[in-house]
Amino acid sequence: MSKDKNKGPEFTEEEGRNFSKALNNILHDPDNNYIFEDLGDGPLVDRTLRPYRGQSHTDHGERGKEVVSGLTMRDIGDCIARGFAQAQDPDGKSEDFDWTAVIQNSMCNVEKMMGIFPNLPERKR
Repeated sequence: MSKDKNKGPEFTEEEGRNFSKALNNILHDPDNNYIFEDLGDGPLVDRTLRPYRGQSHTDHGERGKEVVSGLTMRDIGDCIARGFAQAQDPDGKSEDFDWTAVIQNSMCNVEKMMGIFPNLPERKR
């Protein structure tokens, strides 16, 4: 991938195919908690009703039940952009992303903007 500061990143044809394949695997893997079966304009209401079965400290457990409030769409976009930046290889040697880290970092940034970070359930002793 080449970068020109006046343009976005430019992918080679092979890099584009690999990215597309990886994204498709993430979105359609039945074991993936971030699955979306329909990427079109259809309603996602039924997706919001799925259970929170993850570990309590994750966005798929109790922590994930927190309702986002007080943020604009731009704020949330900023949190996602920060999540991507934080998930990059700090040495810049790899351009691969850990997609789980992108989501986790993004959600932590949302919590920070809401003033509730870290939003962790109380530990049971």
